[in-house]
Amino acid sequence: MSKIPQPHDRFVKELLSHPERAGTLLRERLPDEVARFLSDKPPEPVPGSFVDETLEEHRSDRLFKVETIHGRPAFLYVLIEHKSSPDEQIGLQLLRYMVEILKRWEKSNPNWKRLPAIVPFVVYHGAREWKIPTEFGRFIDAEEAWGSYLLNFRFPVLDLGEIPDNRLSDNPRLRVWLLAMKYATRGNRQIGGKGVIDPGAPGRPGGSPPHRCLPDTDLHLRRTNAARNYSSGKTRGDRCNDVSICPGYYRWKAEMAGNGSARKS
Repeated sequence: MSKIPQPHDRFVKELLSHPERAGTLLRERLPDEVARFLSDKPPEPVPGSFVDETLEEHRSDRLFKVETIHGRPAFLYVLIEHKSSPDEQIGLQLLRYMVEILKRWEKSNPNWKRLPAIVPFVVYHGAREWKIPTEFGRFIDAEEAWGSYLLNFRFPVLDLGEIPDNRLSDNPRLRVWLLAMKYATRGNRQIGGKGVIDPGAPGRPGGSPPHRCLPDTDLHLRRTNAARNYSSGKTRGDRCNDVSICPGYYRWKAEMAGNGSARKS
């Protein structure tokens, strides 16, 4: 029997299916010492998932093949955590996923001389603050003097809950996607921040209303805890009728109506 995709998983895969949008997220949120060495080429999505079947409900992933400014091939592995609180076993799980990535790569490169670099990147949108270590070595109980002999790597974590809504991204459309992810795990809390939800040019003649620009964000919210007050009969592309979830649409309507009245006077 085929599995039913989780709402978070479907949404994240759509978010990261566009190389330009994924590239914007990676360049904005990866550490500078990683991002500044990426070439101008958009990241290339690699098919497949590395997440264990038992964790698919709580986690999504996407692997990207990239090239550095010096022509070196590399991989960026994005793991999205859907749990309400951080997973303290994340370090070991990332190690397992990266080993699997290298095993698959080796099948296509049996005569390799050097391995490609893999940079793991965790995107977390749970309700509780991320407070666990972001370095694999911190999960190992070992003598301090053994440190240089043990496997270690860092993994940057993007905790959406710790970022103000209007600073989630400089790209308006990406900001809306991240905003939907952020509030999908926060019950009935209202999406706040003037102008945050609007991906187009609200208030300008000809501007596009947010619900038409990005219907998937509205759909995602309605499928998760943040929109449990929605009726289950709505379909993709329906208008958002809950002002607490989609205030941007109503601001857009009001501002457009105000501009129209001003032009008539």
